[in-house]
Amino acid sequence: MPPCPPPAAAPKTALREVTARYRRLRTLDEARELVAEGALDIDLPLDERRRGDRRPRHQGARVTVADYLIDTSALARGLLRQNTTQWDNRIAAGLIAICDITEPEVLYSARSTTDRTCLKTALDTHCAWCPMPDGVYHRSRIPQEQLTAKREHRSAGPVDLPVAAAAEEAGLTLLHNDRDFETIARTTGQPVRTIDLKQ
Repeated sequence: MPPCPPPAAAPKTALREVTARYRRLRTLDEARELVAEGALDIDLPLDERRRGDRRPRHQGARVTVADYLIDTSALARGLLRQNTTQWDNRIAAGLIAICDITEPEVLYSARSTTDRTCLKTALDTHCAWCPMPDGVYHRSRIPQEQLTAKREHRSAGPVDLPVAAAAEEAGLTLLHNDRDFETIARTTGQPVRTIDLKQ
């Protein structure tokens, strides 16, 4: 995910935004064709995926266009441009989702109102939306109890557990750069992946 550009880079930024928008629209068109053919099961109209409208109108809806739910640990690497081009391409294609907990965690790092607006725009532009399902906090207690029995519960914080539960409920692979999620996954059996970083 590109960081906030300096003011001098405005013309280049506009071109990048147009290119990214074209890629997203092309991806949405391909997804619409798959839905029409019955090859993709989707619970929301794709037009509602545009950010600002991405939050589902009903709690039980699933975002199935994305493959991954990104955690703050991986998202920070993306904002710092430390991830590989492969992940930049997936983010640009709308295959990475963000949830209600991760967004304020990232925006907490803003240094000013302008910086916050820039970060929020980047998230709105590049990330799909994954809703926090009903009962996600209750669901978080189960792996915490299991981790406590193994004396590993301090490896999974009160933010990590609901994010992992949201990914599991949505059927998304949790994308991270934090070993705590590996600990959670050993208990839940859910798919997780560490984001690839540039060497």
